[in-house]
Amino acid sequence: MAELPHHSGVRSAEVADLEVADVRMSARKGRLIIRGKGDKRREVPINAALRERLQAWLDVRPQWPGAEFPSLLLAERGHGLTSRTVYDAPAWAAPHPDAGPMVMS
Repeated sequence: MAELPHHSGVRSAEVADLEVADVRMSARKGRLIIRGKGDKRREVPINAALRERLQAWLDVRPQWPGAEFPSLLLAERGHGLTSRTVYDAPAWAAPHPDAGPMVMS
């Protein structure tokens, strides 16, 4: 999760607002549909490294509490993340041993 702003250049609030349906990926390309200020939408390309990590998260996400909700990123208790959590993530993010590269413990 901490890699999303770094690799895509999106704001913390935009990362928190991402939904599973906002991720568009193929083997060679990927993009995020970002809802920004004023509900404006834009497409942001994502590189191969981020595509790989997003796919790893999408593969394990259905096993997480709250997977029925549309939020792309989930907290361990099954709710979506807040923009404050995303903003603070680089300071405390650590890989969760069972959940792949996009989850924080």
